[in-house]
Amino acid sequence: ERPSIGIMTEVMTSILFPNGTTQAEVEFVRGFLSDARGLMQSAQFTWVREQALARGILNVKSVREYREMYLKIWRRYLESQLDSWRKAPPLIKGVREFITILKNSDIQLFILSGEEQGILEQAVKDILPGINFNGSDGSAISDEGALAKSDRLNQIKDSLNLESTQIVMFGDGAGDMKAAKETGVIAIGMPDNPERRESLIQA
Repeated sequence: ERPSIGIMTEVMTSILFPNGTTQAEVEFVRGFLSDARGLMQSAQFTWVREQALARGILNVKSVREYREMYLKIWRRYLESQLDSWRKAPPLIKGVREFITILKNSDIQLFILSGEEQGILEQAVKDILPGINFNGSDGSAISDEGALAKSDRLNQIKDSLNLESTQIVMFGDGAGDMKAAKETGVIAIGMPDNPERRESLIQA
């Protein structure tokens, strides 16, 4: 299980079942998250808020506040992993070499991520030292004030005066594949585990 899913499950169950959870309730949340792959976090926490209201939970918070609860724990997890990532970067085999070849071929490289900009830049610096990207956009799939990945792809395409078929997007999530489909760019799925392969195909 990806750490983000484990943390998301923990946060959502604590919101919906504040007096403790049963295994069935945990599976209920996990089932939603499985079906919600590729949805923006704002949409996921909108579901949580609607569930909380329907269950009569007191002091229901806003979508932004619920998302911030998750991000606070997620930031701590990421910061705790940076030292180990420096020693053993969590990369798919061959990715570093492939990126280096692209960079040496004068191909422009951009990173689009739902991660916060500061954490994203630090992670890239630690995991891919010496490789300078043409741009990185954190929080590219978050809610208020941030662009969706499809919008950011269109922005890059227009700024470089490129056709959609001149852009290739590599991604490990259904949201990446959907963004590529929406903008007409070429999509290549790179699942980080076999279980995610089917979700990329379906996207």
